[in-house]
Amino acid sequence: MTSNNSDAYHWRAYYADGERYDEYDRQGTLRAFASIDQARLVGFELLPVDRGVLRSSDLKPFTLYLGPGMKLIFFRRRGISVNMQSGVHTHAATVHCLGWEKAGHMVYCFVLPDGSVVLSDSPNAVDAV
Repeated sequence: MTSNNSDAYHWRAYYADGERYDEYDRQGTLRAFASIDQARLVGFELLPVDRGVLRSSDLKPFTLYLGPGMKLIFFRRRGISVNMQSGVHTHAATVHCLGWEKAGHMVYCFVLPDGSVVLSDSPNAVDAV
């Protein structure tokens, strides 16, 4: 499996019929979040990625169970800084966000690279770090 260097987590979707749908298929090909069948979705999980520096055991998975009428929200915030003199690009660690929308109300759970969490009703509560 390959992923963005700054991603500490990859996702897994769970469907009502018991099927699991991973961010990467068995051949290691990336699947888009938009390919998740939201109508069948009952759960969503962020699973730690083994990076060598942070082992999977250093971070815990995050699981979201979706009840009737709940729509999954997921996005990543990736930051990059550029030294204007040297032109060197530095990638910041990724912030992962999972949450849900129900009846016009939205809840966001931002998972920071160290595994800490920020809960908010605003999609802009946390920037890339």
